[in-house]
Amino acid sequence: MAILDTDIKLMASERLADTEDGGGMMSAVVIEDGVVNNLFPDISRLDRTYGRVNLRKAFAAVRTANQDMYYGSHAILTDAPDDPRVSVVMFTTGSYTDERTQAQDRIESYVVRGPESPYVLLGDQLEGQRMLRLYSRLDAKLPEVGQVYLLREEDSSGDLTGNEQYVRIDSIEHGEQEFEDNAGVFTRRVYTLEIGTPLLYTFPGPQTASRYSAHGSPTLLRSTQVADASRYYGIVKLQEAIAPGDMTVKAETIYGQLVPSATVESPVVDVQAGVDRANIVAAGPAYSVSVTIANSSASFGRPVVRGSTTFGDYTDDGAGVMRDSGGTQRGLIDYETGLITGLSITGTRTFTATPAVAIYDTALTGSTLIELANRGYNYVKTLSPIPAPGTLFVDYMVDGEWYRMQDGGQGVLVDEYGGTGTINYATGSVVATLGGLPDVPSRVIYSWTTPVHYEIRTTDPDSEMPYLVFTVAQGEILPNSLTLTYDVDGTTKTITDDGAGNLQGDGTGRVIYGIGEVGLQPSVVPDSGAILQISYDTGGSEQETVSHSISGNDASFTVANAPIKVGTFVAEFDTTYTTDTTALEGIAGTRADDTGSSSARVTDNGNGTLSNGGTINYATGAVTMPVTWIEYIERAGWVYPEGGYDERDLPRTFTLNGSIAVRYTQDSVTPTAQSESAAIPNISVNLTPSTTRQIVPGSLEFVWNGLTIIDREGTLYAGWNRQTGAATAMGSINYATGVAQFDSYQGGGSNAITIKTLLTKMGAWLAYDLYFRTPGAPLRPASFYLRATRIDGVVVTGTPDGQGVISNADMSGSIDYETGVVDVRFGQFVLDSALTAAQKSQLWYDANDIEEDGTIWVPAPVDPGTMKFNAVVYSNMPLDASILGLDPVRLPIDGRVPIIRSGMVVVIHSTKTETLSNPLAANDTETLAFDKLASCVLEDQTGALVDGALYTVNRETGAVTMADPLDLSGYTQPLVARYRIEDMALVNEAQINGQLSLVGAIGRAYEPADTWISSALIFGDLGSRVHHMFSQATWTGTWSDARIGSTTTAQYNDLLYPIQVDNQNAIRERWAIIFTGSTTFNVVGETSGQIATGNTGTDCAPVNPVTGAPYFTILAAGWGSGWATNYVMRFNTDAAHAPIWIARTTVSGTPTTEDDSFKLQIRGDAG
Repeated sequence: MAILDTDIKLMASERLADTEDGGGMMSAVVIEDGVVNNLFPDISRLDRTYGRVNLRKAFAAVRTANQDMYYGSHAILTDAPDDPRVSVVMFTTGSYTDERTQAQDRIESYVVRGPESPYVLLGDQLEGQRMLRLYSRLDAKLPEVGQVYLLREEDSSGDLTGNEQYVRIDSIEHGEQEFEDNAGVFTRRVYTLEIGTPLLYTFPGPQTASRYSAHGSPTLLRSTQVADASRYYGIVKLQEAIAPGDMTVKAETIYGQLVPSATVESPVVDVQAGVDRANIVAAGPAYSVSVTIANSSASFGRPVVRGSTTFGDYTDDGAGVMRDSGGTQRGLIDYETGLITGLSITGTRTFTATPAVAIYDTALTGSTLIELANRGYNYVKTLSPIPAPGTLFVDYMVDGEWYRMQDGGQGVLVDEYGGTGTINYATGSVVATLGGLPDVPSRVIYSWTTPVHYEIRTTDPDSEMPYLVFTVAQGEILPNSLTLTYDVDGTTKTITDDGAGNLQGDGTGRVIYGIGEVGLQPSVVPDSGAILQISYDTGGSEQETVSHSISGNDASFTVANAPIKVGTFVAEFDTTYTTDTTALEGIAGTRADDTGSSSARVTDNGNGTLSNGGTINYATGAVTMPVTWIEYIERAGWVYPEGGYDERDLPRTFTLNGSIAVRYTQDSVTPTAQSESAAIPNISVNLTPSTTRQIVPGSLEFVWNGLTIIDREGTLYAGWNRQTGAATAMGSINYATGVAQFDSYQGGGSNAITIKTLLTKMGAWLAYDLYFRTPGAPLRPASFYLRATRIDGVVVTGTPDGQGVISNADMSGSIDYETGVVDVRFGQFVLDSALTAAQKSQLWYDANDIEEDGTIWVPAPVDPGTMKFNAVVYSNMPLDASILGLDPVRLPIDGRVPIIRSGMVVVIHSTKTETLSNPLAANDTETLAFDKLASCVLEDQTGALVDGALYTVNRETGAVTMADPLDLSGYTQPLVARYRIEDMALVNEAQINGQLSLVGAIGRAYEPADTWISSALIFGDLGSRVHHMFSQATWTGTWSDARIGSTTTAQYNDLLYPIQVDNQNAIRERWAIIFTGSTTFNVVGETSGQIATGNTGTDCAPVNPVTGAPYFTILAAGWGSGWATNYVMRFNTDAAHAPIWIARTTVSGTPTTEDDSFKLQIRGDAG
């Protein structure tokens, strides 16, 4: 007997209720078509107000008394609720017996535990609080609004030791905060995160931040990753018309509403555009120190270059692991601190590494726009400047979720989604294989830092010994009269001048006689605060303000009281200056300090010449000096767009401005002896005399006076303990000028400087464009605000319009409000005809870039550290899980789940109605407007279905033929044919914008007005059967589909006497026939338990209480002899039904219609 349409039923589960035990096994109750509340209850007023998720379990069943197969069975939703605030989706767990608790857990497993996040708890997080207090390193990316994290108490092995709870971030506040430990002051980013639901437990955390990665927190904050354990199936409207032959269709969405959500706005304020990234840059050549292991750790005391470390017999693999010669892990190394942890050895070892400094740089960015034409798994890009190892991130979006690949430091990119790739550190070439097809439109975003902005300067051609500077009390010194003495360890050191302005003896230096200024470089370091004895002669200084005449480039004047004593003349005056920037050639822009004013001092060289190139006649007092002169300044920058770093010497022209003040001593004066004593002033040294580059904080290590000296936040320290970080302050360093000053030290050592590490920054790199994504999306339209500071000091701002376009005189670009991806370039379009020849000679200029309107893009770069943005992120109001029916924390923030995916089968269908002739007579045939119908029924004017015996439908031709005889007296004519046309297709690719690429073409036209797309929940072939039949000698109590232990000599002859089952009564179960004697046995099911007893002399047919007929029948004739106690015959039965979970979601709000009914169809082909 063939399977008829009437044999296909939707059966209720044991309990149609939203209780913990709702669902269960299949019952005998048929869910009748068209009966109100046959599956779900009415929606209450509270559910309408708050929102609700109802879950019901049903079964698609073949109800025939045979074993005919129902091939290719599947279920679709053919009609959605008319109320737009009610939605329905289907899913299955595959279990025939599970209940609501298990189904709910399956739904809530949308996200699962992921790797440890970069954030650490700051203090205990108390039960009931709705915020988290965390800290991280400065280069950690900001948590995102809507992101789900897992608080979990666990041990070092990852085993749960206490409580765990998933939390969702609703808003973020953050700022930098200083902490202090025995190694000094360090900075961390501190966060206050509001969470949607209160903490259910108290989670302990450390009371202060740690500078090391090994923070020791008993509670970890783990990130989560999308497991998406369930597949959901539903129905959506067609958005664009389909023509015959189309292989691409457009749905309104690919998502269905699973959880109610209420949108709220979360502001994000003053956030760095792009990201800060820790850049570990070498600061000097490698060196070795002897380190004693303490507490299973050893410290180099400072950052080290990735892959440069050896510790005894262990080497650093470049990925943070110390390995022995056999490759076995022996410890972990934190490159940012130089700390090795997890050592199992003791004693002292040689620690060799390349010293470095951890610099928090704003990352460089690049991107690839994802379009249909280039959508794929593999993307190749060459990055310039070349990324530093371990700094490259590659972000991409799949199915609305962002994923991040990260370079582990060995040139290999990985992420938690299965993406992988490589980075070539020699060329900057990146090959990224994404873990899934990226969304269209979105971007693959690259962010990285580079060491090319920095230069090691452990030597300088103009370096000198440290010096001390002072001015004598009388403000003048006669040549050949100065004597300086001080004591070091009981020995007197003496320094004198040579009459020409030079110092000699136990030190070197210079004297400016006219103003009494002395610069001394002692050969042996005096104690700080020691007494300096000073003796010298004075003659009475002449001071006057002179007027001058100008002839050509010479300014001339004569002092009033000549003759002048040789070497004593000093002149001081104001100047103005301008800088010629034409030599920049691509290094962007002038600066505010390219013009200005300053003061100048001119001194007497003692030979008739002046320090500025002028001359002096000592006898007559006539002085001539240039009105203008040129000095060269260093200007450095990054050449647009990828021309690398370059330095230029720019001419700066100074011009004498105003009157001239002079001081000198007459040649005929009588010397007056002077003596005084003073505490020796602080010794200073310029560590970078031949460059204007700034010293990178934390990069300095040098030896002076027998001391190893380091810097921390502008302070110099000596007596440095590498293991504990303890040190003693003894001076300061000006990073901008390179001048170090010592103010507390014991003298007696050499005054020479040996620099071990020193890193300078080669000017600020400039941002011409910017690609990044906001910490959270979607964004409220027009809420985004970007600001940055140009190199000339001008602040530029930009706000997009409602479509996300940013366009003004300072910047151009766009923002995708749905994804939060920002693409901006700084500058403006300018008429090509308005550009100067100098502008056209710069590297950014290319005549091929001129637009049709005659304009060309002129870049105006900004300081990347000043790029900040504000935005308003949409997030969702937290709802009470006990009222809602599901815990929404682990589900997508908007409550939507994909119901159409790549690899799914979809049915594109349209339901039509057509009025037939009136009246109809026997044997009348009506040909409908469409052929190849999926279904067709007749209704009368009241909506009553016409008895199917009164007509036949040829679905192939679309012809309806009335029966003979025909009695329609019980129906109101004219009759209406309600029929459905459809196409079934396999989805090759589903994009988040609703575009579906299909395998194969659509056979007919469809219009959006009455067409739906349903995804099919596939069951496969449905039919009852017996399988996995075997015997075993002992019942172990373990349910296995393979024999446990030995077989039995006794066997059941299933070839001649197969166990009998049928579609109506069989269930999905594993059965054991456990012998209690040689002929008697118990019938036990894995789920059903013991249901019967039997013996080998009679047929065994245990009754299914749901149907009142046997689950199966074991024929007595099939039993052989030799059965014994505890022998077992095992077999499984399959049912001709399949479980379906149906979720009805009610979104908060007033209904627009009271009709929340939907239609579900079970489909397949009869054998």
